[in-house]
Amino acid sequence: MALAAENAVKQAEKAVIVGYSVSFIDAENANHLIFHTQTGKVLEGTSLNVSFPEQIIGSDGHIWKSAVQSPQIFELYGTGTEKIYIKYERGGKVPEMGAEEDAAMLALRKRLERWKQSAWEAECAIFGREDAAVSGSGSGLTVQNQSENDARIRNLVSAIGDAAWHEFYLIGQDFTPSAKTIGVEYDAVYSEVEEDSFSVDGKEYIITRIRVRRNWDDRTCTHQWSQWEWEENDCLKNGRAVYVCGRCQKEKIERLPALGHLDENGDQICDRCGSVDWSESEMPEKVIWKEGDVQMREVGGEILSFTCIDDDYHDWQNEHRKAALFLCDRVIRADVDTAPGKKMKIFSFGKDNNYKTSQVRAWLQKNSQNSSFCLEPIHTGIQTAYTGSTAAGAFSQTSGRELARHDIGFQFMNDQLFCLSLEEALAYREYLWRFDSGDDNPQSQVSAYSQGYYLRTPFYLQDENGKFIYNQQIYGVDLVNGCLRPVRTDSETYGVRPAFALSQM
Repeated sequence: MALAAENAVKQAEKAVIVGYSVSFIDAENANHLIFHTQTGKVLEGTSLNVSFPEQIIGSDGHIWKSAVQSPQIFELYGTGTEKIYIKYERGGKVPEMGAEEDAAMLALRKRLERWKQSAWEAECAIFGREDAAVSGSGSGLTVQNQSENDARIRNLVSAIGDAAWHEFYLIGQDFTPSAKTIGVEYDAVYSEVEEDSFSVDGKEYIITRIRVRRNWDDRTCTHQWSQWEWEENDCLKNGRAVYVCGRCQKEKIERLPALGHLDENGDQICDRCGSVDWSESEMPEKVIWKEGDVQMREVGGEILSFTCIDDDYHDWQNEHRKAALFLCDRVIRADVDTAPGKKMKIFSFGKDNNYKTSQVRAWLQKNSQNSSFCLEPIHTGIQTAYTGSTAAGAFSQTSGRELARHDIGFQFMNDQLFCLSLEEALAYREYLWRFDSGDDNPQSQVSAYSQGYYLRTPFYLQDENGKFIYNQQIYGVDLVNGCLRPVRTDSETYGVRPAFALSQM
């Protein structure tokens, strides 16, 4: 085991960036490009998956067929730029259509565009978008296999936040759409009807209309909390608040600690309660936080619940301070800033994997200003980076043995609302895929904009001098594959699951 970790460290120290270019060329004339070249940069050892059309109609009117099947996978090693060539062979010329055939094909293309427009308008209605005009080719509205079919369903159904009926469309391209994943992954009532089928430019299209109504069970509900009852806390006495979910009717009770007397001007009159000549011996009622306790905070304009997962928490710098760690019961989606009736607005981790300057940290600071009361400032500076990923499918049983640690020096940083580090994620692994439940239930959070959530620990990469450099890989919790792994910092599919600490008074 120690040898494996040592080998992982040595491999990481040799990690380099490899450039690549993928050219699609005439098999008989390498200087003749069939369509545009793809370029990029990845870490050495990355498996590059190249997808491409196996048959296209060239500008010369001929049919071009690829010499190999799509997709092709290439292992990238070495330095410089790896040049990859996909060859195409020229076939016969496309028969010219007569006037009647041309008009019929044009009508079919317009028919397809009308269905794409209907699909887009239905999607906009679910997401509350204002712009209901299909942009570009409407890519993303068609599905060509089961994976794309299920991904589109998850994206749309996860965005439904009420118990009303909604409808959307699946446009299958050489594929028959199916809504079965709704019954498997969601507590919902649904129906599917094939509305149309036709062929355009050699491709078969099948239009399926889906109607769905979600049932909000408290085990799978993405809660929408509102305050129902409130017993005021004062200077000496604790209070409590009762919150109710408007979807599933689940209740949560939040304890409100006594505030203690306050006399900022020194006139012996409490600024909070107005008591005169109060004594400092009047101690407020104590609150000792325990695992399972709940606190509610407004983050990003919405009330979210946080559950205590450690009643003896300490950060790296203040290991003897008594505090309790609370973790959010929800993954905040990357599209959280998209206002109803407006265009999509999506955030990513940031330009690189430095949490201190990240977009995620700035967003948490900005969106927690009204919820910082009683929160402890926690040292969140990053001293370590890692290489490797944990085993897929392990979920809360993940061990972390596959990860190699690297010290990168001291970084000073304090936060009140923050993302967990990789070390904290491993320490609290039993909670990583658990959301307001006693068991792993990551499916309750998965959508196109929350397939996982960011941690604050960077992936380790070094320059030619052996010095750590910030890069575009940050560690995250993969909700779909049940592992801890590095993801791109510009990903739009990962969200945020914040945490905070309260003092154990």
